Amino acid sequence: MPTTKLIDRIGETKLEQAIRNFYDQAFEDVLIGHFFFSKDKETLIRSQLTFAKKLAGDESSQYTGKPMRKAHSSLPLRNVHFNRRKVILEGCMEAENIPRDAIDEFLSREEKLRPLIVNASSNCNHLS
Repeated sequence: MPTTKLIDRIGETKLEQAIRNFYDQAFEDVLIGHFFFSKDKETLIRSQLTFAKKLAGDESSQYTGKPMRKAHSSLPLRNVHFNRRKVILEGCMEAENIPRDAIDEFLSREEKLRPLIVNASSNCNHLS
């Protein structure tokens, strides 16, 4: 029996809506919103959607953005910011009625990227 790809379990349309809703919330969020002050929301959505589809196993999706570490290296991102992003995205995925197991798998794949995104030099253990 063939294994269903994560992208198929999530649904491309639901993933796109979850990403759009995530950025609507993230741009306004008191903890992470300041990271987006000078960013173009639609450009971020397009880039993140391509990345998310690739992360979910869509082989036709070609992410052409900067490598993770380079894209985030100039930002003082701490674990608390990564965690907040995760909470917002999880809520957006739940709102799209994406199956729980698919949400968990997607977030687990994103979690593996934490060392490439979080700036270890800006972390304080009591804020992680």
